[in-house]
Amino acid sequence: LSKKTNHCIYNKKKERDCWVLPGTMDSIYQPEDRNKIRLRHIIDKACTKAFYVLLNWLLPSWDRKTTAFKDFLKERKKISYSKSRNYFSTIQTTEMNENPQGDTWDISLLYDVITLGSEFLADKDDPVWHIKEISYPLPLEFLITSVKKERNTLMHSLKYIDVSMFYERTEKLRRLLEEMIYLAGCICVRKEDEVLVLIIDLHNIINKCRDDPLEAMDFEEYKKQPIFHHQREFVKEKGKWTMQKCHSKFGTLAPISYLVKTKFNLNDVYTKVLLKKGDKNDDNDDDNIGIESILEGNDELITNAIILVEGDAGVGKSTLISKIMNDWINDVQDIKFLTDQDIVLHAECREHIDSFKNLVTYSMPDVAKSFSGNDIVYVLGDLRTLIIVDGLDELNKKSMSLLKEIIQLKCKFPSFTVLVTTRPEAVKMYQQLVCHTLSETKHIHLLGIRSEERNEFLKKYVNSIENTEVTWQDIDTLLKYLHQTEYHFGDMWNSPYNLALLVLLWSQKFHVLNEIKTISELYWELLGLYREKLEERLCHNQETQNLSQSCLGRKINLFLYCLCLEACHALIANSVSLDHAAYKRIESRCSELQVPVEEMIVIFLKQTKTSSGIKYGFPHKGFQDFLAAQFIFCQMTDPKTSTENTEMIMKIESILQDYDVPVPKSHDITQFIRDKLTKVGLQHTESTSDSLEKILKTYLKNGKDTADFDISKYQNLLIHLNGMLHQQENNIGDAVKEEALDLLQEAGVTNKGQWIKVLNGTKCNQFVATYVGVNSGILKGKIKITDLSLFAYTSLLQALESTTEEVRSVEITIDLKTDNPCINELLNETLMKELNVSSLYVQHDFRNPASTVLSRFTVNQLFER
Repeated sequence: LSKKTNHCIYNKKKERDCWVLPGTMDSIYQPEDRNKIRLRHIIDKACTKAFYVLLNWLLPSWDRKTTAFKDFLKERKKISYSKSRNYFSTIQTTEMNENPQGDTWDISLLYDVITLGSEFLADKDDPVWHIKEISYPLPLEFLITSVKKERNTLMHSLKYIDVSMFYERTEKLRRLLEEMIYLAGCICVRKEDEVLVLIIDLHNIINKCRDDPLEAMDFEEYKKQPIFHHQREFVKEKGKWTMQKCHSKFGTLAPISYLVKTKFNLNDVYTKVLLKKGDKNDDNDDDNIGIESILEGNDELITNAIILVEGDAGVGKSTLISKIMNDWINDVQDIKFLTDQDIVLHAECREHIDSFKNLVTYSMPDVAKSFSGNDIVYVLGDLRTLIIVDGLDELNKKSMSLLKEIIQLKCKFPSFTVLVTTRPEAVKMYQQLVCHTLSETKHIHLLGIRSEERNEFLKKYVNSIENTEVTWQDIDTLLKYLHQTEYHFGDMWNSPYNLALLVLLWSQKFHVLNEIKTISELYWELLGLYREKLEERLCHNQETQNLSQSCLGRKINLFLYCLCLEACHALIANSVSLDHAAYKRIESRCSELQVPVEEMIVIFLKQTKTSSGIKYGFPHKGFQDFLAAQFIFCQMTDPKTSTENTEMIMKIESILQDYDVPVPKSHDITQFIRDKLTKVGLQHTESTSDSLEKILKTYLKNGKDTADFDISKYQNLLIHLNGMLHQQENNIGDAVKEEALDLLQEAGVTNKGQWIKVLNGTKCNQFVATYVGVNSGILKGKIKITDLSLFAYTSLLQALESTTEEVRSVEITIDLKTDNPCINELLNETLMKELNVSSLYVQHDFRNPASTVLSRFTVNQLFER
């Protein structure tokens, strides 16, 4: 191109290559002039559009095609022609005559027409249009006048507008327009969607007017320098305020059951939890940390790694995140470096948010609306931002996209800190996601409530339940029960959720506590409690009050069968919520059974109000896993015949009742048929050849293709299922039971702690103990036996028929804090099998020699060896 003509030249400035016109190098427009031009564009485009909408909403009876405004005023407002002429200039009158539709009118003309002719607003001379003492809620008249005054101030008073003033004026106009349109929509009874779309459109217009470059050079000055600074400060200042307003949920905990009527204040029940860095099974107590250090690494905030918090079902991951969010929102300084964060974002993987920008919009709607494109992402990238990704095991397709984007942004923005929570079964998937990035991982295991803090939690929880009359003596009875049975349960009572369920059962059915020895039995008794409450409700319902107890029981069984199947369907989708189709299936089943659907679901499901209506879901993923396991167990022991037989019995009872057969005879007939059907069902069960894996793929596969079946996501379901197989009476053979344990290994149960949990979950069944001792590799290397694992290791050694040289060389450390009666059995087994006990710590027996349960003879034998 010739340099003598008007041409484009290539200019490199501020580390960015751009094409600019020669004239823009010495533009007559200063930054202040550009700011005024932009504000004028906002007035002309956004404010004028908003007023035009008000014209249509507030003057609905004025037909602008056929009726002049002066005629409308005379007919509706009784204003004469001569008086109406005084309100408008000659230019305005001409504009109204030439363009009666009003879509080309300026804001002044629109304002005059609205204030004079509106059927919803006060008269033009009413003081409400110009109130001096502002009180909320603001009247629509005042909002309309305020927008008009902003226009007048810009046109007649403001000569100098710096960036700071420009940003303040822009945001003030944005707020006024949003409040004005929202209030007008309410007054004029417009559809919510229509109002929302209009508000979003206005935000987009404002952002475009503010951000679009007037010229190529202006983009650099506007985007990269002062405006970016103001946007950054705006997010810092308003971000936390928005989170406080929109996300107060973090300060409360939802009740675990419909039987608990109130929500809990987080600070009233929160109890310190135990966190462990690195290997969960490492016996080094130096790796134990408190929640206050969760963001800390080498005495500073972790920014060069992703923090991965792994924890079993019900161990308190969600409560931990609520604690972090609530502390940040309220400036509580319990956690190091937390209050230093400018913004903390919370992404739940169960939600369907597919991008980081949408996450920001969901978390801070009042902030996000002030930004166009991905500008807010870059602003957050320049701030200290903590992003929490909650529940990796509940990922769906959309949240997977969000997680991938967050990992990419973590690599791009060093100021980002990312914390991810997950169950153990999703750790492998996490590793696959980050393996292609440069991100390191700080792996933390959430172990639950310390045994020393357990009593504190129970007392807090019981005292927080309203309308519960309990005494300290009652609580002491519960605490004594926990202490006496702790060695049977392993780490089961480290889970806050399990402890909360225990309190629920204790308050309703305290006599069943002594029957509970495993996590599956805890859920089973809870299910029994729900059944009893449901029967009570049905007995008082008009639709079902005349049914016999046995008939109600069979209807409940059929309903539960349907509910357990829906638990499987929801697990496939990585969701605790029921979709619309699932609710319709449950509703249809209740209709077939002639029972009220509201009564049936309120017992077992939680309800959440959303903008689209009431949403139903399972109260906790652990309970959902149990119900799904119950369905699979039913398929293994009595596939379909149980429900079919129940429905057949119900139909026969109905026929006998229609023919007025006496009750005793009717009972004999149905009992005879039930016995015959049961016998046939047992024969069918014995002859069935379906493997457990085939049953799982049948009901838990995602679509028709079973090749992609991921068994690891059903790890907790399999733990429940193994508990059921070895506790409830059934006709399942040893081959299937062994297959269930094999599947546990495929699902990721590989380390010592996980196998101890499986053993405790089956009451240390001999079959399971034999399998674990031979196949798991648990009796290798160094072993530390504590109070929580003593019962499991004792059963393991008892199940060993012989020991190899490898097992005899294992270095065993026994470290007990309580007076555990199993200690003598364990020591006897180590003596008989010639195992290497290198250390023995018995703290309770040392401090209380008079009440020791430890056998002196056994200890002497151990010392002699």
